[in-house]
Amino acid sequence: MYIKRFLEEEIIKNLKIYPVIMAYGQRKVGKFTMLHHLMEPE
Repeated sequence: MYIKRFLEEEIIKNLKIYPVIMAYGQRKVGKFTMLHHLMEPE
């Protein structure tokens, strides 16, 4: 089960401007999962 993060909309908006986005923070909070979910083909 995937939990939608509040930063998803900001990441999508900024990917239209910048070619690279860096997600950093504490371990085990879902950074990779969120980015992996956003990059899946729909």
